[in-house]
Formats: sequence, structure tokens, C-alpha cells
Amino acid sequence: MSNSLSAFGERTLTYFQNRFLLRSAILLRRWNIAYVRVPKAANSSIKQALYHLVTRGAVTDPAFCDYVAVPGLNQDRTWRRGLGPDVTMVSCARLAADAPDALAFTVVRNPFARVVSAYYDKVVLRDRRMRSLEAVGITRGMSFPAFVERLAEVGDDVIDIHLMSQARLLDAGGRPVPAIVGRVESLDDDWDRIRAAILARGGPQLGALGHTLVRTLDKRPPVAAFYDDVPRLADLVLARYRADFDLFYPDRAMPGSEDAAG
Repeated sequence: MSNSLSAFGERTLTYFQNRFLLRSAILLRRWNIAYVRVPKAANSSIKQALYHLVTRGAVTDPAFCDYVAVPGLNQDRTWRRGLGPDVTMVSCARLAADAPDALAFTVVRNPFARVVSAYYDKVVLRDRRMRSLEAVGITRGMSFPAFVERLAEVGDDVIDIHLMSQARLLDAGGRPVPAIVGRVESLDDDWDRIRAAILARGGPQLGALGHTLVRTLDKRPPVAAFYDDVPRLADLVLARYRADFDLFYPDRAMPGSEDAAG
């Protein structure tokens, strides 16, 4: 397939090339904190904790994680317009310009694992079309090698955010905006570190994270198994997400069977 784009893809290109339009950060103005989201990196779990803070207030028990399921929690419009004037979504560029004192945090994920997670969630298990993926030639039911090969051909300017590089999602002016970066691979410890930093600035107590992203684990082999039969696929992912590896995973290690975030 050529790298040509549909009309939908052209609109996507315009959106992603404008750094003030790509809204990656959930800004909680009341507490002056911002979560810069990375899809397929504990994003749903973190949004649960933030939604509880916004709608129910701070928790008293740091171990609390009994969150109510909320339809549309992962949809941007919920955070942009649905939670009142103190909550919005902004681009990293806008966050850096308009709220430079906000405590920004994020959680990233090993790109090898993130690619597998996105493949299973969006290509294997999804029962509805995703126009943003189809626009760049990624279709339901395609093989993992074909999926990775297409990823290698499509740049961040047009790819869906679930497959956009983490470096691009977090960037403003050539550097990552979040002051605190956790990793899925050490999520429990890193979430405690993020919560402690918020408390140290006089912020609210956030709850623990629920495990909302494990639904694919019993349906797929370990991450490394996806790359074992076709070694060049790992090289393609290394090249496609080189900035992510350079910034967050310089050892370029392949995750083991312990990868557990769905």
C-alpha cells in the first residue's frame, strides 16, 4: 500500500502537525497539576484516579482504588468539556506557555510492549472500525508483521495517538514537558513517587491505581514472543520509536513475561 492518505488522513495530518492542537495534557486548574497522557501506558488507570479526585475529592486512604466505572472516561471530550471549568485538555505547548508552574507528570511504556498492546487492542480484539487507523493502512485482523511494517512507514504526523511516539506526545519545544516521568514497568513505585510529589506541593491525596489495562493478558503471548520469529520486527520498532528509546529506555531491552499492563 502506498503512503497516500484519505481525506480523513489529511485532516489528521493538519491536526497533528499543529503543536497547539494536539491536546495531550489534562490540566486540573484547581490543584495546578497536569497529567500528560500516553495511551497504552496505564492511561485508563490514571484517569480513574483523577476522575475520582475531580468528582469525589481527595481520598483519605492512599490504598483506595474502588473506582466506579465511568462510560466515556477515555474520550477526550469528557476531559475537555464535561467536568467543569477547572478541568480541561491542552497541548503540551499550551501547558508550557500558560501554566508553567503546574506540576506535570506522565507514565511511559517500553515501546516494544506498547506496540504489542496497541496491536491486540486495536487490531485483534476491536470489533469496530477505527477510521484513524484505516486512514493510514492499519486494518482489523492484519498480521503483527504487517502491522509493524506499516508502523515503520507512517510517521507521527499522521498516526493515531495510540501509536504516536511518546516523545511526540510529551513534547513542547524539543523537550518533554512532564517534570515527573513514571514507567509502566515500575508503576506501583512510580505512582507512589508521583503522588508524593503532588502532596509535597500541598496538593491532594490521589488514590492507588486500579488495574484496568490487563484485559488482553490472558489472550496473548508474552511481548518477546511477537518478535522472536521475525527478528527484523524489533529493528523496525527500534527505528520507528528511536526517540522513545533514547529518552526513556536507553537500554533498548525487550520486556519479559512480567509486562502486565494490557
